[in-house]
Amino acid sequence: MLVVYTTTLFMISLLIIDYSTYVLEYPHSFKYNMVKNK
Repeated sequence: MLVVYTTTLFMISLLIIDYSTYVLEYPHSFKYNMVKNK
């Protein structure tokens, strides 16, 4: 049971890290495109 719990926590943390990197990267690329188009 403990193994399942730790595995679930690991997967959730991976998802959170992936989402946070996406959120952090996306606005930068959006701003870059806006500046490039002007």
